[in-house]
Amino acid sequence: MIKELIGYVKAWIKGEEAELHVDKTWSFGWWEIIPLVAIVGLIIYWICR
Repeated sequence: MIKELIGYVKAWIKGEEAELHVDKTWSFGWWEIIPLVAIVGLIIYWICR
């Protein structure tokens, strides 16, 4: 799941058409989402600085 998200973000940054395929049966917790959002936010902040 995390590898899929990273691949999606990389493709999005390059401007490629990217689709995020999420396994509907795979459940995740907030402890995985919050750090991911924080990391993406920091990357965006760093790029836009």
